Amino acid sequence: FEDAAMAMTRFMCGDGLLYDVEDLLKREEVSITACDMEALVHHFLDEILFLFSQGKVVVGFEDTIIDSQSRECTLTTMALMVDYNPTIHNNGSEVKAVTFSNLQVNVANVPHDIYVVLDI
Repeated sequence: FEDAAMAMTRFMCGDGLLYDVEDLLKREEVSITACDMEALVHHFLDEILFLFSQGKVVVGFEDTIIDSQSRECTLTTMALMVDYNPTIHNNGSEVKAVTFSNLQVNVANVPHDIYVVLDI
């Protein structure tokens, strides 16, 4: 899940995902609940896309917990972010939406295999 979010962020920022050590890392808890793993991936990536639209670039995660054993799937994590800075974060491609089209999550492998189509 984290790797899919970081890949989407790199797609939007190009190779400029780096940040200055002086940048203040902001932390924001992200908590998602969904009916299945596919919906969980979709909602999680949609939340990361929303944070980016607010000028926050996610540069990592801490304490990610995924629970798929109960009736609903849940994900809780602490997103580490910096403010978007056009001089540091190259202009990659704009992502308009995360789609359910052909979204696949293979939980048989660890880490999970995730296939996502982004609307650009």
